[in-house]
Amino acid sequence: MKKSRRSLGKSKSKAVTGGLLASAAAMLLPKPAQANTINEPGDFANTFATRQDLAAGTTGINLGTVGTGSDVADYFVFTGLNPGDIFTLSSKFTEWSSASALNFEWRTEPGGVPVQSLSIAPNTFDASFNGIVPLNGRIAVDLSFSNTGYVTYFDLNLATQAAPPTNAVPETGGTMMLMGATVAGLALTKKLRRKKKA
Repeated sequence: MKKSRRSLGKSKSKAVTGGLLASAAAMLLPKPAQANTINEPGDFANTFATRQDLAAGTTGINLGTVGTGSDVADYFVFTGLNPGDIFTLSSKFTEWSSASALNFEWRTEPGGVPVQSLSIAPNTFDASFNGIVPLNGRIAVDLSFSNTGYVTYFDLNLATQAAPPTNAVPETGGTMMLMGATVAGLALTKKLRRKKKA
């Protein structure tokens, strides 16, 4: 009977230890970003003053069109981003109807000075920007022709990832508390084992 209690105690302590370690690991793992790609809703505005702020979590636009009729530009803003994250904004342009170049730009503020800008020549073309999400958590984008009557279609995607730590400063807050609880749990398990052997 004594032997079975001891083995039962060991299996319980292993279960407690395993559970603590599993919960600690789950909390430390980064959560994957939720992708949310939308089709262009009708037509984006032609100016930043009337731009469309995309819902937080939107990571891409499919079936975008710029240049049809009086649609000389598309102005929209990605919102709800984590300041300081590294981002890649990439787009594929297809089916040009003329020899006019397209301007592709991003800004930290709607109407502000472009941080990066590309003048894209006609034909199928892939273009991308890399940058850091500004403090306001917003990336303002515009696509524009200088004249009416030119058409292109685009798919645009925004991918973000947390910037790597700049130095090895110990983490604080919830992570340290969780690690402390795990260590305390392991110490308690070891103490119980010793007590049962005695």
